[in-house]
Amino acid sequence: MSTQLSISSQVLFGPGTGANRQMLNFSEPSTTTVDQGNTSTAQIADGAANTAINLATLFPSLTNAKVITLKDISATPREVSFSSANTGTKLVLAAGGFLVLRTRGNLPTLYFDNASGGAATIEISAAG
Repeated sequence: MSTQLSISSQVLFGPGTGANRQMLNFSEPSTTTVDQGNTSTAQIADGAANTAINLATLFPSLTNAKVITLKDISATPREVSFSSANTGTKLVLAAGGFLVLRTRGNLPTLYFDNASGGAATIEISAAG
């Protein structure tokens, strides 16, 4: 049974709530539905390079992703970097940070590096 997916995100820049310059104000249309949502965690060892997390293996029953989220939930926040390729420049997920990716299609494999000085715990969610 399909359930309505609700995604919203807002990024404001500047001092005070009334003086902020809006950089992002996104609200997913109410017509988007998903059949399931899943959450899991991944441990990324300190000093790790190219630790592969295959999201299709992590969430095998989810075949058409509509949203993927990553969040650092480490006891001591850790900065990690990741990409969908094991070479080249990677995006940085700040210590205590999060990422929401509105997507469509198959779940990718993500490659993580961790040079933060301690193991990182990343919460990964996907819905589709």
